Amino acid sequence: MPNATDTYLVYAGTDDVLECIVAIRALVAQGVHNVARRECRYLLEQAVKFLYVDQQCPDINVAREQRIEFLKKEVPRSSIQPIFDVVPLLPSEEVREFREEVKGRWSSLSGIVHPSKEQIDERAARARRGAFSGFETVKDLTTMNNQLASVYDCLGVMWLTAVGPSIAGDLILELDQKEWIFHKSKWLQKLSRQYDYKLERQTRTQKSEKGIDPES
Repeated sequence: MPNATDTYLVYAGTDDVLECIVAIRALVAQGVHNVARRECRYLLEQAVKFLYVDQQCPDINVAREQRIEFLKKEVPRSSIQPIFDVVPLLPSEEVREFREEVKGRWSSLSGIVHPSKEQIDERAARARRGAFSGFETVKDLTTMNNQLASVYDCLGVMWLTAVGPSIAGDLILELDQKEWIFHKSKWLQKLSRQYDYKLERQTRTQKSEKGIDPES
């Protein structure tokens, strides 16, 4: 859909997103966790603000340049407040909690973006226990992994929301298999359950209950 990828900010930012994800994986592997967390914060902020702009300007005839101007003039630079106007593909009773969680994760990650006492203390504590970059403990790695999983869970909901309910349904039915890492995650699972009515899912479930390979 070149007209969409050239217009909607969420789609136009795909290469930027992929660069961040590749960088995060490499940084975590090398023990550079705080820099990876900064990239996560950027991804959250980008997803929220781009999705907000695209939902405020849903008409595909609103050119990318106009959206960028809207982003510049109408979206706060040092805040993620637009999350409270974003409408995710979630049950209505879950929307408020989702918004609060995205805001909370962004805020917690903000503590390592700017020089702060917390960041210095955290670095000193790691040094005292010998957990220099590349020498993290299992606990350090588990904590980082859990943070990444939670951030990506929220991002997945916003990215799927951006493609619209129809395409999101097709995608989530393909993705949501037992081997998918987000099969039982908090938010993507809730989004996926929105599509239980889909014939493909019902057929797959019926086959599984009968002991038949769902893909056969």
